[in-house]
Amino acid sequence: MFFPQRALTDSEDFGLEQQLKVYPNPVNSDDFHIVLPESFSNEVQISMFDIQGKLCSASTKIIENKTLSLTLPMELKNGLYFLKIFDGKKHKSAKIILQR
Repeated sequence: MFFPQRALTDSEDFGLEQQLKVYPNPVNSDDFHIVLPESFSNEVQISMFDIQGKLCSASTKIIENKTLSLTLPMELKNGLYFLKIFDGKKHKSAKIILQR
């Protein structure tokens, strides 16, 4: 039996190199940032949903250096929200916690 000589925690085993990185999270102000995977195109659609699935905001953004800086709508209350990001071919999602 042959086993490859690499650690089980290699990022490609879990697709970690393709995940979104959201910071700071929890979000404690109006602004936060998202680092997108390299495979994403430069124009993305961003949708934010509350815990009940209600659309809270939606926009299309042009990104540079695979990083988005976003400002949350003032009317959002503290809680858990879901981000969906779509570039026309691929989509990713992430959770954010808002604690203003």
